[in-house]
Amino acid sequence: SDTGLGMSPETLEHIFEPFFTTKGVGQGTGLGLSTVYGIVKQAGGEITVDSQLGKGTTFRVFLPVVEIAPNRSPADETVTPSPPPPEKEAITVLLVEDDPDVRALTRLMLLSRGYAVIPAENGRVALDMMSKMNGNVDIVLSDVVMPEMGGLEFGRVCRQLHPDLPFVYISGYPATEMEQLASVTPHFLAKPIEAEELDRKLRLALSRANS
Repeated sequence: SDTGLGMSPETLEHIFEPFFTTKGVGQGTGLGLSTVYGIVKQAGGEITVDSQLGKGTTFRVFLPVVEIAPNRSPADETVTPSPPPPEKEAITVLLVEDDPDVRALTRLMLLSRGYAVIPAENGRVALDMMSKMNGNVDIVLSDVVMPEMGGLEFGRVCRQLHPDLPFVYISGYPATEMEQLASVTPHFLAKPIEAEELDRKLRLALSRANS
């Protein structure tokens, strides 16, 4: 909660959208609220916001209570890790995402599922990495809207060099991009990403590429 400038109703409608910011060029990247929203949702929680111009803003985060059996401490709870993807111990994912917070969060999701991850901030950097690795990448997870080279352009160029390489696209704007993406690939996820759905989508793309 703060007592700052507050936000207008119009701004409040968009604050959890990826890439949305009220800051000008060179004034920072804001709070990264789309990433906050994704983290809270993945934990099974909710986030609300109340704000008035000139009166400040209050965010409330609600997280579920974890029930522990009587006479047992949290240290007694055993966690069974998710199995790695099939067919080999570590499948290499080229993660192409320009938002550093989303990239870091997605990388952690992938690592927790047993994948090896190569991060890149846009399509041009990803192409350079592919060249240096001699194409030793199993699957690409790419954002669609990025500076310098977006995901769809990167996909077209990459497939000329590696026609069998499977792609999964992610985006914060599914409504406006779904038709264009559908003509390119059936493998698409809307942000914020759920870890289980991401794992399922990657496995599906890999199995179809190998069939």
